[in-house]
Amino acid sequence: MAAGRVEIGEPARVRDISPDLIASVDAHLAARFARLLESFEQSGPCGCGRRLWLLHAGDGKLLCRGKIVDVERRFRAGHDWGTLRIEGLDEDRDRRAEIAFKNEYLVLRVDEQTALTVPDLITVVETHTGTPITTEVVRPGLRVSILGLRSTPLYHTPEALQVVGPRAFGYDVPFVALE
Repeated sequence: MAAGRVEIGEPARVRDISPDLIASVDAHLAARFARLLESFEQSGPCGCGRRLWLLHAGDGKLLCRGKIVDVERRFRAGHDWGTLRIEGLDEDRDRRAEIAFKNEYLVLRVDEQTALTVPDLITVVETHTGTPITTEVVRPGLRVSILGLRSTPLYHTPEALQVVGPRAFGYDVPFVALE
């Protein structure tokens, strides 16, 4: 079973996206992201707009905004494992978030409660520009927005969760879907 990630950085032309990439992603979601990219091309770059378009196109949700205050990282068994800690800002100022990762963001806890896990997507973007922040470049001091995006319902079946759920990545927590 293949997994993937969508990053919104420099504008991409829809005609330049490989059909193989589109075929490997849920077709409905792919079509919505294609419309998002077309809209981005016509309107030009805007961080706030990028974040909002991503949420709209992916039936997503803004889960928390804050500042990264700590990144714990270790390299083990060929993977970059770690945890990042975020203190909320603005309307989230009294909240604390923690994201566990293993090359990708896998488990989000907000105020010590599991809020979202794989296979749904936990996406971290720089709040002002909307630029995706990957696990390789995450660092304390960044102001970020944590977005949740639904994965295809096919990944939510008990059989699929054995392969793409949090336990498949070594986390002893149940699957928590984006609500």
